Amino acid sequence: MENNIELISRDERKALIIRATVGVLKLPRVIGPAYMKIDAFLRAHGIEPKEAPFTCFQIDDWDKAVHMSGLKSLLATFTKKLNVEMGFEVTANVRGDESIEQIILPAGHYYRAFHFGHYNKITALYREIYDRARQENYTLDNRCYEYYLNSPKEVPMDKLETHVLVRAIK
Repeated sequence: MENNIELISRDERKALIIRATVGVLKLPRVIGPAYMKIDAFLRAHGIEPKEAPFTCFQIDDWDKAVHMSGLKSLLATFTKKLNVEMGFEVTANVRGDESIEQIILPAGHYYRAFHFGHYNKITALYREIYDRARQENYTLDNRCYEYYLNSPKEVPMDKLETHVLVRAIK
């Protein structure tokens, strides 16, 4: 599979997020409402998001995450809990509320790529990013960001577009 993986530099960026620990199968029921809550908060304060909504996933072990297959992968779908941050980048300094907080997305070098298609097929792209990072003597940060450029409510699942970012550390 040929992907458009490139190493880019990004400045530090502000974001408003909601944090959650959630099972893989419950992600769709958590992500959408989190985005709606943050969007309502932004609108109430007259703030436009800078980018498409994103979810940040914490990856404890990249090697294990990208090489898991078969029964282990299926079992993880039903049992693994993920630490996630769902949010929007913003340009303004904004104080959140009881569940919404402002964070800083770190500056640095990032591997950037685009995934086209169903979310459940994105692991192959992460495997390619991981392999390229190893070839180029980078370590991947324990966080990866998925920016959702469209939604399953707008387009068929095979037409989904996801912008992927993973910080690369020398």
